[in-house]
Amino acid sequence: MAVATSHRLWRRRRPVALGEVAEEPFLLLKDGHCFRDDVLRICQRSRMNPHVVFEAGQFDTLMAMVEAGAGVTLIPEMAVRRFRRSNVGLLHFRPPQPTRTIGFVRSRRKSLTPAARAFMDVLRLTRSARRRS
Repeated sequence: MAVATSHRLWRRRRPVALGEVAEEPFLLLKDGHCFRDDVLRICQRSRMNPHVVFEAGQFDTLMAMVEAGAGVTLIPEMAVRRFRRSNVGLLHFRPPQPTRTIGFVRSRRKSLTPAARAFMDVLRLTRSARRRS
């Protein structure tokens, strides 16, 4: 969960439950982005109806809004390093932590592009790292 470093939850510096932000302004990706659907499913499973005040097409925009104190948002763990900002605190969830499954489907008859091979390597490394932790 991304919150401004001035946010009450960041000052506590401990894992949070999604319900702790039920009344907070929530920032989401626009309709049609798969991660938006993941976040809404996570909220639904937690019986939390987010108070969405802003939607954006990119994580960069959401993180700038968080940094400005406009609300809170969720970002995938695999993107944390890319979207790190000086005035944004990134909090983990208390167990059970939300998860999602990412897969890759391809035809064995077609060769992979270098970008597709690199993506598959990242997925394999991520899966291996998860199993060790």
